[in-house]
Amino acid sequence: MKNNRILITIILLSVFTVFFTQNIFAQINDKISMKCIQKVEIFSSGRTENLKLIVLIPKDYKYRQKINKMNFTVKPVRVFEDDNNNYAEFFFKVITGHSEVFITTFMDIFKFDLYTSKYVTTYTSEASEKNIYKYLQSEQFIESDNPLMIAASDKLYAGNKMDSVIIIYDFIKSTIKYMPQEKNSGAVYALTNKSGTYSDIAYLFVALCRVKRIPARHVMGYFKFQPYAWIEVYFEEFGGWIPFDPISDRSNISTFDILTNNYIYYSYKANDKIINNTYGNYWWEGEEPIISGNTDIIMLK
Repeated sequence: MKNNRILITIILLSVFTVFFTQNIFAQINDKISMKCIQKVEIFSSGRTENLKLIVLIPKDYKYRQKINKMNFTVKPVRVFEDDNNNYAEFFFKVITGHSEVFITTFMDIFKFDLYTSKYVTTYTSEASEKNIYKYLQSEQFIESDNPLMIAASDKLYAGNKMDSVIIIYDFIKSTIKYMPQEKNSGAVYALTNKSGTYSDIAYLFVALCRVKRIPARHVMGYFKFQPYAWIEVYFEEFGGWIPFDPISDRSNISTFDILTNNYIYYSYKANDKIINNTYGNYWWEGEEPIISGNTDIIMLK
């Protein structure tokens, strides 16, 4: 009888393992197909010349999103990459009246978070981050060398890297409120005012991590069809960059280690000089054009 109980235990453990593995695979492979339509409108009386337009576009990001097809109504001069971001550059010799540029991206997005990075056996390490040192530095908006930031970080003491990130996460979640504003103001502003834009809150999270010498970065894109910002922390033991989002946790949409697959990644820079921390930028000669843009995101069946 004793041997039978051991055999039954082994069988039950095997069944549980198969079920657990299949459940995790189902989560990571539960893709959502999206169509992102970026529209740029250009207006000029006809005295605008040599207009250069650069637009931020999404790219493949392992385990998170896959670009299946990208269509341009106006052929770009070039599509290029700079510091993990992708851009499309357009050139117009003369602009007369009203012109439009549409960039339509068909993509699949996947669920990816700390949970899946730890438990999915098919998850393999990302390429080693060659410039990890820069994700420890103070910079515009991420003022990790500010005395107020250092003092705040000292109060969030923890014995190891993961515990430190958890404490910072809980601090952001419980203390910093989202407030819509016309422009981003940075980590110190969010800390001092206990509020800020999505980017300000992400800047603060990143700054507090960097004070503790934890590599972290600001991420910009779309969440649940709206412009959004969140953060990634570099955990070499879990394969690379891991996303966290304390703001959606407040709404019970996510938790520390489990996120929904509603994130579309566009930018990995806190300070994008090419497009001035937006989704696009332009240069011209002659009369300044009027340029506006928006992005529509459609879920596909």
